[in-house]
Amino acid sequence: MVLARPDSGIGSIAALVERAKATSGGLNLANPGTGSTPHLTAELLQLRAGIQSVQIPHNSAALAVQSLLSGTTSVGVTALPPAHAQIKAGTLRALALTGEARWPDLPEVPTMLELGWAGFVSETFQGFLAPAGTPLAIIDRLARDAAAVLGDPVIRGRLLAAGFALRPQWPAALAARIAAEMPLWRALIEQAGLQRE
Repeated sequence: MVLARPDSGIGSIAALVERAKATSGGLNLANPGTGSTPHLTAELLQLRAGIQSVQIPHNSAALAVQSLLSGTTSVGVTALPPAHAQIKAGTLRALALTGEARWPDLPEVPTMLELGWAGFVSETFQGFLAPAGTPLAIIDRLARDAAAVLGDPVIRGRLLAAGFALRPQWPAALAARIAAEMPLWRALIEQAGLQRE
């Protein structure tokens, strides 16, 4: 999610870009930590829009959201779950989703793709991993058990209400996703000139 305080006067991604270009040194932008997916998403936005911002990393997404709520920052990027309740309450404004599709109970919030940012998809995702060398039979059993739990309607409903979309993938698909995304993020990190802290 790309977020803004409702009193910031920033009501869209276009307005955020315009304000950033007009602000000497760029906007202060909250994120949940250096190297997190939202931080890298903010870097991608900067590079694609040709803007600058001062990245304000926090130790968690909850603290990044609190930074926005308290007025320490006016804009930020974080995953949906920690900001969901604040968006629904109107205390934060969602400017755009960075996933592939709109969120079911936030139908008014467009995706970056819909706003014309071709290829701009950045999703925080969760996966179950096991140590290298774990026997395939155990991996398959864990995958089946996880799929069964995630298929439970009560569990699905609770996760959706908390801001998590469920798109289970089998081990090979998850491994392929990780392998495909790693070089993309590595290239972004190099292009943005980010250094390990």
